[in-house]
Amino acid sequence: MRLLFISIVGWLVVMSGCAPYTYFNTSNDLRQQNSMVYLVDGSTVEGALTVQLETGRVAGNSIQLQTGETTRNIPIGNVLYYKIDSSYYFPKQIDFDSYNIAFRQQLNFTEQQNLLFVKRISGDNSKLNLFELYQSRAQSADGKEHYYYFVSLPKEERLKTWAFGSSRFFPRFEIKMSDIVSDCPELAKKVAKQEKGYTINQISLELMRLDVFKKIIDEYNNC
Repeated sequence: MRLLFISIVGWLVVMSGCAPYTYFNTSNDLRQQNSMVYLVDGSTVEGALTVQLETGRVAGNSIQLQTGETTRNIPIGNVLYYKIDSSYYFPKQIDFDSYNIAFRQQLNFTEQQNLLFVKRISGDNSKLNLFELYQSRAQSADGKEHYYYFVSLPKEERLKTWAFGSSRFFPRFEIKMSDIVSDCPELAKKVAKQEKGYTINQISLELMRLDVFKKIIDEYNNC
């Protein structure tokens, strides 16, 4: 019996050593996660996804997708988005002035165009798309978790996005934002008049900005 117990324990140790190392830290730091990857050419591939941006490792300008025994390197610029569970992650250009990119010296920004994956938090058919970028404690300068938010506007290049505090919205949020939603006159009027719930400034807290953007986007989608 003792010999059988030792054999079972040994088998478990061997099996655990053979298991692939998997984790999900952020949308730019994950390994061997089951996912669907949607490409700009319209094709879809499924497999175990690895993204090693913001890790300090040399990531080049690709993600890795393993299907069976085959590992495929996919240029980030060829990725429309990837899906894990019910969440969607899109490559977007991140402005250095709006986000402190961890280990930026390891990234090949000339080819990547400052691309990082951000989580879409707006609906499937939203006219304005809202994205979230999570920064873990291990990646932040102050050792705290942070969430950053970005907006993609209609008719702009698919990789383009704007941080909440960027020059696209400030200064004079009421003028710039009302112009963006000008095809919805009632909403544009509320923003231009700085009505409560429709206005923010450059020193507003990020969560307050998020609430206002969500309100404007929801109303714009229903206009």
